Formats: sequence, C-alpha cells, structure tokens
Amino acid sequence: MSLIGQQDCNGEAAAAAVSVGLTDGRGRGLFATADMKAGATILIERPLVAMQSLDNALDVTVCRNCLGFAGDVISQLDILTGLNRPECLARYKARQRCWDSNGHDDQTAPAHKLSGLYECLGGCGEVYCSPRCRSEHWERCHRLLCVGPVPDEEAQSHPLVEFRVHAMQTNEIFLLVGEVMAQIATAFTEKVRAKPGGGSGSGSGSGSGSGSGDVDDEISAARAPFADFVQEPWWDVAVARDGRDATDGSSLPPCTSEDGCSGDENSCAAALPGTLRALCGESSALLRRAFARALGPLPAPLEQALMTEMFGRVVGMFEQNNVGVRAPSPIPEVLRELLSASSEGNDDCPTRGTSRDVLGEVARLVGEVMDEEYEEEEEGDLQMICPVAPRKCVPGDGALEESGMGQGEAETILKAAIGGDEEGDEVVSLFPPLDGTALYPLICCMNHSCRPNCLVRYPGRRREKKATVDPENAAVASAASADPLVADVVLLEDVPAGEELTQSYVNRDMGLVERRDALEDYGFLCTCPRCSEEEAIAVASS
Repeated sequence: MSLIGQQDCNGEAAAAAVSVGLTDGRGRGLFATADMKAGATILIERPLVAMQSLDNALDVTVCRNCLGFAGDVISQLDILTGLNRPECLARYKARQRCWDSNGHDDQTAPAHKLSGLYECLGGCGEVYCSPRCRSEHWERCHRLLCVGPVPDEEAQSHPLVEFRVHAMQTNEIFLLVGEVMAQIATAFTEKVRAKPGGGSGSGSGSGSGSGSGDVDDEISAARAPFADFVQEPWWDVAVARDGRDATDGSSLPPCTSEDGCSGDENSCAAALPGTLRALCGESSALLRRAFARALGPLPAPLEQALMTEMFGRVVGMFEQNNVGVRAPSPIPEVLRELLSASSEGNDDCPTRGTSRDVLGEVARLVGEVMDEEYEEEEEGDLQMICPVAPRKCVPGDGALEESGMGQGEAETILKAAIGGDEEGDEVVSLFPPLDGTALYPLICCMNHSCRPNCLVRYPGRRREKKATVDPENAAVASAASADPLVADVVLLEDVPAGEELTQSYVNRDMGLVERRDALEDYGFLCTCPRCSEEEAIAVASS
C-alpha cells in the first residue's frame, strides 16, 4: 500500500482528497477533489520501490527494504571510520548481547540505537532494520536475487553475480530494475501456483497447469503495480534528450564500430539507442537465466515480460518518473541527546543508554571521523576542531570498554562535531545523509510548474522506540513513525476542487534560462504562466 494517508485542512482523514486524471496536453496529472487551504498536508506517500546509491552505501548503513538508518550510532560511525560491514555487524551484535544480558528489552532501547540490525538469512550481506522488513523484502523480490546461496565455485560465473557486476559497471539503476522484474516473477509464480493444478509443472509455453488465457491474466496482474506509469523505452527517452548520456552518472562502454559508431558526435548520437538496447539485452538475459535456475523453465508470458523490450521500458519508467531522495543522518540528533543527558547527570539511566562508556565510545569514533575528514588540515587547525586525539579503532568483540577520556573531553568532541544547533555543510560532510532514488505512485503524477501550488517534502522520520498504532488506521500510524522516505505534499496556496496540483521539479529561485536548462533533463520546454511572463519581459527589454 503506497498511499499512507491524506489530510484535509482540518487534519481529518480525506481519502478522496486527490485523484489522477488527464490534463490538456500534458498527459496524466494529480487533481484536488475538494476545496483545501494553504498549509494543509494533502498527501503522505511512501515509495513503491527505492534504492540507495552504491557510493552512498559505502558510508551509510540502511535497511535494504525501507531504507531507514539501521543499527545504532556506533555502527554508523564504525563504517565511517573504515570498518567493513561484517566487522560493524559483529560489534553491533556484541553490544546487543551485552544490553540483553543486563535484563533490558526492546522497550528500553538506548538513546544511541536507531533500529535493529539483521542480516539477510540467505547470507548475501544485505541488512535490515527488523525481521519484518527482512521478511517483506524476501517475499517481494529478494528470494530471486539473493547471491548468498551461490556456490563458491560459481562465485564469478553465476548469472546473478554476473548481473550485479554488469549493473555496477554500466548503470546501477539496473539493480532496481532487477527488483521490479523479481517482484513481477514472484507475484506471477505465486498466482499461478495458487490455481488448481498450478504446482503440477511448468515450462516455457505452458501455463503451469492453467490455460494460456489465465496465465496471461496472471502476468498482467503481476505487472499491475507498475502498469500506470509512463514507460517509454530507455533508448527512446535518451533520444528525446538529444542523445545525451541518460545513465544518471553511470559509465557506458566506449562506442565501437560494432555499434555502428565512427567516433564523431553525430555518429555516437545515432548509435546511442542501439548501445542502450544492447545493455538492456545483456542484463535481461542474465536475469532470465538466474530466474530459470530458481523457478525452472519460465512460462512464455513470464519470459516475454523479462525480455529486452520490457526491461528497457522499466529503465525508461525510472528515467521519467523516479525522484532523487535524501534523508538526513540521525547522528547529529542523537549526539545532542547524549550531550543533553550527560549535562543533566543521567549517567546510567537504562532507558537512555547514556553511560560514560557509551558517551566515550561515541566521542572516540566521532573524533576519528573528524580526524579523517580534516586530515589535510594543518595540525594546529585540526586540534582546534578535535581537541582530543582519538585512538585508532581496534575491532574487538564490540563490547564497550573504557575510552580513556573524561566526560568533559567527550562532550567537547561532540560539541565540536555538531557545531551548535544548526546542521550546516560541515555537519552534513561529517555525517553523510542517505542518498538514493525512489518511485512514488501518486507524487510522480504531479506535473511541473515554475509557480507550483504544492511543495513536496521528504522530511525523514526517525523510528519511534515505542510505536503507538491506531488499530483503525494502522497503516497511517505505523508508516508515519517508521518510514524515512515517506513524502509529504503540502499546499502552498488555497486550492479549489478540480484544480491541478503541481510541483516544481527544479529550484524555483532560479531565473528563466537556468530553470529551462535544468528542465531539459525532463525532456520538455516549460511554458507555464511564470515562464511566459518572464519570457515576454525579456523580449520587451531586449
């Protein structure tokens, strides 16, 4: 369920506050179905699918399912100091065992704990914030994508491994496409097997015990969550963008004569669609091989849904509908909590976990992160930022030991790290946010305007220690407290029923030329009232 909840200006549930409809010349749009006041939060939505960027995963540990920050602040700092994921996980488990052995439970989680930290049961290395998220991800798609069970002798040749390597070398969005394809394959297989005789056999061209018409219906049902999105093939989207690289920063293989490219700019542009189609063909073929190993021979409708054409359309769907997401690190907030508890003398309060050992360990790791961030600064300047020279982190059993620094020294380091109350660029640099991409079912229907009537916010929500769930609206209550990528849509002005709801895809403070340049990435020339007015002024003054 992607739609978490909607509220009108009175804060009451308004399930019909928005609707999807057709616009004049701009395809689908989102419309108000009731009169609403400025400042109202009219939509709260979680993404249908989302993925952390590969570079960001080197610095930030998040749940593979909900993308919430996972573990505790110490494990988040461990990875920033250079420990690998297994070492971070081992240290976290040791701390958790120590906490449990002291008679505490989940209702008295320490202040520095963000969530749980659970390994994929398949052994692939993915981590999750809870058993529920782990199970949801496995059941939805990961069962077909987990590389943990791959035998050692196939570590380089297994199609799943080859698929991941191919994606990392070409375009990381293929990994998210793989999740969509796995979700479709999983849903299709479950629907077919649920039918009478559905588990009696399978095979290419067969319906696994069902008629071909029934199987066609099942593949349509499996693809239904994504059916309403614009899905132009990736190679067509790239051509619409004047042949520019459409890989969001990922590298493409160099053009060759086999691609029909002679090396000049025009030839490269002409060869681009073929190059992108070939990449999709290679990736989709690896997925089909991998899924066939897990599921047996693929029925014809499923195999067709996993072919190059559909793979390319899913990439195009992401190119045209995805939004970049960023959730701020919770580390500064927790550091402030630790400082506050320390200054209030809550030295050993079990429900807040602010013992001297925790404070000292966090301060030591923060000091090391600061040391690495400013290692090119002169020694004198560094000492002004980090007045206590930190010990190098030594991975042991993970238990908290004496840090060798006093409470005052620890507090000095933490205060230097957060730099007061404002989270400026230095704090963001020290403690990286989550960066990724996500697909929102309704928000993606909102068209652009340089004078929008809505603002889309991605505030991030920290997981509550004790969730209070409203049994009559459990989805709203649980999502609002637990999902870091939940997006809010807030009205910037009064909106009457029937008016289209718009957002700005670019920075509204930019001038006409800058906005239009930025909007080229979306493949259209904006002619909204603001652009028309500013263009008329520019022409009149020229």
